[in-house]
Amino acid sequence: MASEVEAAADEPRLREVNVIWGEVEVLRATVDPAICELEAPFRIVIQLRSKVLQEARWQVRFLADLVHHQKSVELPLLACRSIEGGQANTDKERHCSEHCGEHVELCVAGVPAVGLPTSALESLGLLEARLTGINGELASVRLVVDVRRDGLKFQRGVLDPFR
Repeated sequence: MASEVEAAADEPRLREVNVIWGEVEVLRATVDPAICELEAPFRIVIQLRSKVLQEARWQVRFLADLVHHQKSVELPLLACRSIEGGQANTDKERHCSEHCGEHVELCVAGVPAVGLPTSALESLGLLEARLTGINGELASVRLVVDVRRDGLKFQRGVLDPFR
């Protein structure tokens, strides 16, 4: 049983989203690792279809405790890469240069537990990646996150809505 959990934690999970928002269509989102410590860095790979986007920026946030506290925390991006034809183009400013490409990889620092009430952490949260442009939000991906205490630390698991 433990080896199955470890294997599942190492396996990227696909989330089918299929949302059309403006001129951007989000096809999938993968969170890797899907299960890890709350504060551990992780990456979100988003497959999308879009027309040429200018001045677009990705933002990632975590909403702790969907029901009661609803405490929002902006998560720093370590990198944002547009992946096309197997090659990653790093954009340190978190902007999409002329277009976002078919796949975008967002490397996220993790969710800081400091400053969040313990009761807000031991509940369901929301992970949201938003693409915004000069005229507002272009697309967003929202995934439910189960946060649980694991000994002295908190562990997060991104739920797969299509499983």
